[in-house]
Amino acid sequence: MENLEYLGILHDRDSFSKDELNNAMNASGVPLSEAAFKARLQKLIDSGSIRFGFDGYGVFSVEESGVCRCRYEYDYSKWAVDIADRIIKEHPFLDFTIFEMAQLDEFVHYQPIHCMIFVCVEGKMGDFVFDTLNKVYPGKVLLNPDVYDKKSRCWSPSMVVINRLTAGAPKCKTLPWAVTLEKLLVDIMSNPMIRISVSESTCSSIYTEAFDRYFINESSLFRYARRRGVEKRIMQFIRDSTDIQLRTRSI
Repeated sequence: MENLEYLGILHDRDSFSKDELNNAMNASGVPLSEAAFKARLQKLIDSGSIRFGFDGYGVFSVEESGVCRCRYEYDYSKWAVDIADRIIKEHPFLDFTIFEMAQLDEFVHYQPIHCMIFVCVEGKMGDFVFDTLNKVYPGKVLLNPDVYDKKSRCWSPSMVVINRLTAGAPKCKTLPWAVTLEKLLVDIMSNPMIRISVSESTCSSIYTEAFDRYFINESSLFRYARRRGVEKRIMQFIRDSTDIQLRTRSI
């Protein structure tokens, strides 16, 4: 078993830098070359032993003792994969993400609109993606609808909703178009089309389960929340509606 004694030196700190981690390794008898240190650092991040702090790139904190969290992965439906493949084929250099409501089933057992898929597309490419998908799924693709549309129209549970991708949104390293858990958590609080289907109590359950099971990059989550204009709202929601203990600064 790998010796992680050096993490004990840093455990009580709110945050620490790469240099401080390297010094702790040296102090505990684990001196490493620069290349070996970078490899060890990435392994610690991937395993969830440490996580990024709130203060920015290169700042970390130690995960709670005895807690082992994995990185979030989701097995997309055949329909979602087909949508992604069609977008990539027609727009190979387009930056986009896909979220399907069924992803929430892992955290809460009841979702009324299981087949709805949200495609976030960069820049002004929404019209082109709409044309691409509407040819294959006529009548099931909506471009930038609002909540009024959802309340007033005959709403099919098998719909594709195209929205604009917020610049700087967290990106998945393994599958470029997959939605990260950090983005998912922010979007269910900030996207009106998703929010209308997810109650406050449901959001509380989703956040609690997500933080219990998975490694959450809080820096990435709140940086994206800031871009969506909901950073304070989410911070307050976590404080008032969950028992989650953040390592981030308070509002």
